[in-house]
Amino acid sequence: MEKCIHHEADNFLTDTHEGHVAEMIALAQDAVRSKDPIDHWVLSWRPNERPSVDQVREAVKMFVGHCGLTGHQVIWGLHDDTKNLHVHIAVNRVHPDTLKVIEINKGFQLNAAHQAIAIIEKKQGWKSVENARYQTNDNGELLADSKTKRPAVNKAKDKPLEPTGPAQDMEIQTGQKSAQRIGIENAAPIIAKASSWKDLHTQMAAAGLEYRREGSGAKVYVGDIGVKASDIDRKASFGNLQKRFGPYQPPQEIKPNEYHHHTPQPYPTAIRDTATNGLRKLSECNLAVLKNQGQTRRKGVLHVDACPGGRPVDGLRRVAGRDNSTGLTPQPMRQGQPGWNEYIAIRDAHKAAKTHDTIELQKRHGAERAALLAKLKTERTEALSGNWQDKGPQRNALQSLLAPLQAAEKLELSERHRAERKALQAQYKPLPMYRQWKEQPQIVSLHVLPVTERSTATSTVASTLRALTSTVDARKHITYQLAQKDVFRDEGRSIQILDLKSDRGIAAALATAQQKFGQTLELTGSDEFKKNAVAVAVANGLTCKFADPQLDKLREQLQQQKYEAAREAARAERDRAAAAQLEKSKEPAPLHSPSNNPGEAVSLDSGPQTLDPAPEAQPIELELDMKGLVTDRERELVQRIDAAIKANDSAELQSCMDAFGGVRNEAAKALGAVAPQEVNRAAIAHQVKTEQNAAAAKRGDPEPWYVSGIGSKTGACAWDAITAKACAERDTHAGTQRPTGMFKGAEGKAWDERSADLSAKATGWAKAAEGIKRELALTTEQRVTKEAEAVTASNRKNTAQHAKQLERYESLAVAEKRLETALQPHKERERELARENSRGQGL
Repeated sequence: MEKCIHHEADNFLTDTHEGHVAEMIALAQDAVRSKDPIDHWVLSWRPNERPSVDQVREAVKMFVGHCGLTGHQVIWGLHDDTKNLHVHIAVNRVHPDTLKVIEINKGFQLNAAHQAIAIIEKKQGWKSVENARYQTNDNGELLADSKTKRPAVNKAKDKPLEPTGPAQDMEIQTGQKSAQRIGIENAAPIIAKASSWKDLHTQMAAAGLEYRREGSGAKVYVGDIGVKASDIDRKASFGNLQKRFGPYQPPQEIKPNEYHHHTPQPYPTAIRDTATNGLRKLSECNLAVLKNQGQTRRKGVLHVDACPGGRPVDGLRRVAGRDNSTGLTPQPMRQGQPGWNEYIAIRDAHKAAKTHDTIELQKRHGAERAALLAKLKTERTEALSGNWQDKGPQRNALQSLLAPLQAAEKLELSERHRAERKALQAQYKPLPMYRQWKEQPQIVSLHVLPVTERSTATSTVASTLRALTSTVDARKHITYQLAQKDVFRDEGRSIQILDLKSDRGIAAALATAQQKFGQTLELTGSDEFKKNAVAVAVANGLTCKFADPQLDKLREQLQQQKYEAAREAARAERDRAAAAQLEKSKEPAPLHSPSNNPGEAVSLDSGPQTLDPAPEAQPIELELDMKGLVTDRERELVQRIDAAIKANDSAELQSCMDAFGGVRNEAAKALGAVAPQEVNRAAIAHQVKTEQNAAAAKRGDPEPWYVSGIGSKTGACAWDAITAKACAERDTHAGTQRPTGMFKGAEGKAWDERSADLSAKATGWAKAAEGIKRELALTTEQRVTKEAEAVTASNRKNTAQHAKQLERYESLAVAEKRLETALQPHKERERELARENSRGQGL
């Protein structure tokens, strides 16, 4: 359990932790343009460093301030559950007053964090991080670059490159070195020592690697995986190597002027793609693209089918002197990993079997499609052979009769192929990660059976087409019936829908039209009919498109919705299967011994010979309390947590933790909505002042800066500002000399009138200001009293609901704390494994 020894919060209106959480969530939700404005940071000290609470508070303040988030909501907690004392900081980037979302350091928030750490270390006297990115002077100020005047990056002490975070996470899960790590270890030294492009390509090829130009940059290929050259070595970028070796020279081609379509080796492609791996010499022939089967092939011209298997052809590309099927042998993160060799043997056998069966299935499906198309063409040719002169209507009627029958055959074959592909995917389930397999080999059955049975399922539309009956009228129009009811009529150039309420009939009509008229259909009729026809086509899996752009857009939208629904159903099925497998995994299973015969194949059911001991779980109270939970989602999640704690299943525990955030946030939002409220006297007074300032502006017509500069910013009544201005004008005039003399009588009289007028205005404004301030105070008290009555009534009304929501939130908090407790041993083990891997690699 994470031990929080001290926690604080700043810039909140409420005083409780629950209130802080609810308030932070509510403010974050006001930022509609930012999905997740709450950032989480962790500051950690060395094992021998024990900062005081005051020092931690100061460090948090400096960190948040350097990120430009002063005045923002922040919650921090000091934890002492590991060797390193550390503080968790949750800060809301939404300003509570302006609601503006702050972007830390213009998006370069990690640089800002490194800078803040350097400042904290210097000012508080902690030991600086080794190879720190930023440095400070004796005053704790960041050293600046002399040219840019920005904080200077300590390039002289840059750390050696390491795999990115996602790559390291994958290494922990798989136990296998990532392509980036292999490139750093093997390619970087070669690049550093190479003397020319030829030398570089030769040494890289000998190591099973390749440096290849891509776009404006370059990648290092480790097997079939490309890694940015600059992620392998900072000096390995394309520009740097061109400065060293001159203009780029590609690797020597195997044979000049030879192009491969796809790769020279067969490999599983998309199911409907035709495997057309061929070698062509373009120096001996031209290139032509066949867009339909009726085009004539010309001698001496390389012909490429534009749509083999119904899809556009892939482009020709030159193979850069390398066998793409050749990959490096998987390398373990450290030698002696338990069960590694067994797992790799299982994985390779699984991949080889799946690849073989996939290719065989593709070949068989391609042959069956070609055979069916040839059969249907032969049937049409035989049926329409002979002399049809002056018998056009009869010939058209015969074509119309053939269309639904042949459409049914094509749909049946397509449906059977789809079912066989799904069966193949179901038989070759994805393998678990090495880490999961090592811990619990019994939870996954890897045995794969050959495909021995074919699905006999028949498409619903195909069944409908088979069930149709027909009659021919005098005009040779064919009317089709379904259950003795007319559903559609084939009139040769068009098909008329007779039963608009029969979705089966509409689907059959669309399939018939697609067989007769091609892939793109034009619908006529009411908008309601058109939309329903599109929905029927999508629901029945028909591949037709529509000439009307709006209808075709609707088809794409419905297909996307259908796809999302299928994904959601598959996700629910996986969750159900995982729950069932979890129950099964609680039963002890015997460990399988590996084969002692090197020439003997390893069974796909085998597990590792040696397993690391499972993490010792701390005593945890089970059977979590369901009291207070409101939704079925919460109850189901708590039940999953209870089962996962009992089984000590790390994967399920982590899955529950991932799902807990949304449940907790929902409960916090509900709690904040019914939390007890208080009368905000300051806010009411400010509102009244704002209204009175507006009234003063209208009645006195002061200069705008008095209202905006003094009235709204300082909160003072604008009438005071007007009075001060009038008094200043009166005093200024009184400070001037009154005109005197024989000829100054008129000027003296004007001066007296001006003085009297200014004095009257100043006195009037002063009296008005006193009156309006009394009115202001009276209005404030009246509104406070009224608001207090409303708040009291609201709190009284929400008392029961608040107690219920508080109990709900507390129940979830208990469940979350126990979930964290159960996960802690597994997290410690992952960290220990990562440290061991790093030590094993000398990092």
